[in-house]
Amino acid sequence: MNRTVERIEVETFSHATESMEKVIEAVSKMRLPKEAIMIEKTQGHYGNEIHVLKANIKRPAQIRAFFDSPFFLSIRKDLYDTIPERMDEKGFLYFRTDKQDLALDIFRLNDRGDVRAFIKILSYPFRREKVIENAKKLFGDRPEGY
Repeated sequence: MNRTVERIEVETFSHATESMEKVIEAVSKMRLPKEAIMIEKTQGHYGNEIHVLKANIKRPAQIRAFFDSPFFLSIRKDLYDTIPERMDEKGFLYFRTDKQDLALDIFRLNDRGDVRAFIKILSYPFRREKVIENAKKLFGDRPEGY
């Protein structure tokens, strides 16, 4: 199978007032493997503790699980319809959702959401037009090439 996706990265944060376990549970609904979620501690402007959660998935089985998740299946058409606007010159397709929505099993894109993600789409030779074409094949009615 020709591999179209190099990796998927997801990032969000958990404030001191939020339950980190609930945030992890919410983003896990994107079928991110818990072992792929790295947690980095930092401080806010007023010294409050913030945990930054990052997941980087590269294994084909993990990428397939993400694309088979109820979350992705719910946003696939909206992503498909906005691929050119979300794709940068390096083949990264950016999107956001909201961790509160994820916690409530509401799966939708939210361009102001606090869960940031990107999918690195491949093409050989690399051309933005070809990357967009590959993304459309991937997100269309008959997905191909995870």
